[in-house]
Amino acid sequence: MLRDRTGEISWTELSLFAGDLRERVASSKLGNPGEFDRALAGARPALEDLSRLGGDPRFALGVLVAARWRRLRSPGANFPKWIRALERLSGSEELDRLLQGSQEPRGRLKVAVADALQFLRSFVWQDEGVFESITTRWTEDTARWHSRRADAALAVLAWHVRAGTTARRTDLVLLAKLVEAFDLLRSRSGRRRPWRP
Repeated sequence: MLRDRTGEISWTELSLFAGDLRERVASSKLGNPGEFDRALAGARPALEDLSRLGGDPRFALGVLVAARWRRLRSPGANFPKWIRALERLSGSEELDRLLQGSQEPRGRLKVAVADALQFLRSFVWQDEGVFESITTRWTEDTARWHSRRADAALAVLAWHVRAGTTARRTDLVLLAKLVEAFDLLRSRSGRRRPWRP
C-alpha cells in the first residue's frame, strides 16, 4: 500500500470514527464503553504520533479494536457435554457386548452413536470480533489464542508504519505503546504485563 497522502488527521476526526467503534464494542457485548474509553485515552499519544508520521490512526485503531475485543463462541453450551457423553457410550465395550446380536434398533446403537458424534463434531466454533465472525479450530480462550491475535495485530501495524508513513524504519516504541494501551501484551503466565519504555 502506498501512502494516500492524506494530511494529518485531527483528534476530532478520529473521535467520530472512535465513537462508531465504541458503539460496536458495546452492542456486540464484547466489552464495555469504559474499557474502550480507557484504551483510547492510553493510545491517544501514540495515535497522534502515527498521524504526524503520515499514518492513518483510524486504520490502527480498527486493527487494535479487532484484536482486543474478541471471544470464542461454541456451537452451543451443551455441545461439549453431548460429545463427551457419546464418546463414553461409544467406548463402552460392556454395552457393546450386551447389545451384540440384538435386533434392530438396539443392535445398531454403536453405528448410530458414531454417526451422531460425527454430526456434532461438524459444528464449528466461531471467533467473533467487532467486525466479523470466523470459524476457528480454537475451543479455549487460552494465552496462546490471545497471543496469536496480538501477533497478527502487531504485524499489520508494523507493516502500516513501514509502508504507510514517512518513518524511515518501523518505530518499535510506537508499536509497543499502541498494543500496550489496548492490553494486548501478556506474560508467559497469561497475565497482562505493563509495558515500560
